[in-house]
Amino acid sequence: MELGGGVQNPSFVGDNGASQESTQVGQGQGGRSVEGGSHPEATPRRGLTKEEKQTKLAITKNLLLISLAFTFQFTSYNSNINLQSSLNKTHGTAGMTALYIGMILSCSFLPSLAINKLKEKHTIVLCMLCFLPYMAVQVYPEVYLLVPSAFLLGLAAGPLWSAKCTYLTKGGTKYADILKEESKLTINRFFGIFFLFFQSTQVWGNVISSTVLSVGIEEEHKTAEDLIACGYHFCPWDKHADTTNTNTSAGTKEGIPQWQRYTMSGIYLGFVVLSALIVLVFVDPLESFDKGQRVEVNNKQLIVNTFNHVRHPYQLLIIPLTIWSGVEQEFLSADYTAAYVSCGLGVHMVGGTIICYGICDMLCSWGFTPLVRKLGRVPVFSFGAAVNLGVIITLRFWTPRPDDLVLFHMGGGGMDVYPPSHPHRPPSPTLPHPRIPTLNPHRIPTLPPLPPPPPPRIPTLNPPPPHPPHTHPQPRI
Repeated sequence: MELGGGVQNPSFVGDNGASQESTQVGQGQGGRSVEGGSHPEATPRRGLTKEEKQTKLAITKNLLLISLAFTFQFTSYNSNINLQSSLNKTHGTAGMTALYIGMILSCSFLPSLAINKLKEKHTIVLCMLCFLPYMAVQVYPEVYLLVPSAFLLGLAAGPLWSAKCTYLTKGGTKYADILKEESKLTINRFFGIFFLFFQSTQVWGNVISSTVLSVGIEEEHKTAEDLIACGYHFCPWDKHADTTNTNTSAGTKEGIPQWQRYTMSGIYLGFVVLSALIVLVFVDPLESFDKGQRVEVNNKQLIVNTFNHVRHPYQLLIIPLTIWSGVEQEFLSADYTAAYVSCGLGVHMVGGTIICYGICDMLCSWGFTPLVRKLGRVPVFSFGAAVNLGVIITLRFWTPRPDDLVLFHMGGGGMDVYPPSHPHRPPSPTLPHPRIPTLNPHRIPTLPPLPPPPPPRIPTLNPPPPHPPHTHPQPRI
């Protein structure tokens, strides 16, 4: 893949071991070299051989199977996470904290080690199975079970995403080689197909939870005193802030019936096992069509390369946006679902309102890409920030009431309009994405390159023109 684009950074190292600085030597803006030549553009080739057709079909099959497996996996995960602060208001947030601590440690040290030892396919399978304990303990959500299982899930998340990204990137590169296409466009298309499946997980997961939790629900009338305790003034330990009150016909007031916990946990466990089996049985190892020599990157050098990005000023500017995006997403999954939806409507409505978030997630992920291409980043980010600020102000002064169904859905959907809340958005074909062997499983778009320096003037054999009289000759460069 071509390392075009971006401010020159010596810490960027390509697959061939060359730095971005050495790769850009002799290359000007727009893909033209200093000598005035241009890079030939790849054109699709006709008449594939039988082996190439089989490889192309295998890559397509593996792409769809991995996308389907991740859809099942994160349908259960996202639905479970959205209910933690409502169903397990005492220990659910502690478990989520342990999960993200494990994820931070995992992304820092484990991906390269796991992929080098287990290879991409088996890394994906093993990490998927690490989700099982967390899904199982939802039946008996005690802190000494939730925290360790959540921490294990977090440790598995880093290698899982890194192995998936590596598989799709190498598969897309091989696919582009067969069709003689530009590899970065093919890789972008592969990631776009994957996230077309993945972004729908919020919809399917919340349909399941909403359906299960709505069984046996009777109409509930909350007093004004109960509603005042919701929203901005919500406190999980307030006697009026009962997030698990479903008012079922069985008369359960302390939480959801146990059969609902068993039903949802059984569905979530089944989806995790199914996703792991899909990858284990039907997905081909990457080595079956990527027969090139595997280069194992030294873990120590990988960590050094990753933290060298901190020297890049644009990386420093991305970090606050990333932190804000993470804080806001956790506010949605932990605080908004408990303080607004569960407290104001009931826990059975969490899935229904977060479905709106999932739909906006899909639409914005695809809609912002052409807008950024046409309008630029600043107008799109400004629009998203304005919508996001409006939602925050509304949530500050709004007291949730059962009649405000539109506001409940808009609150979840509006949180997803802010562009940085889409870390998995398929990258735009116009943005170059250098293949940098760092610990971050996501590709970071870089800014356009600086104009190349003018070529040096080479003396010719022509004699210099005569100088006007009474003037001093100017030195020739």
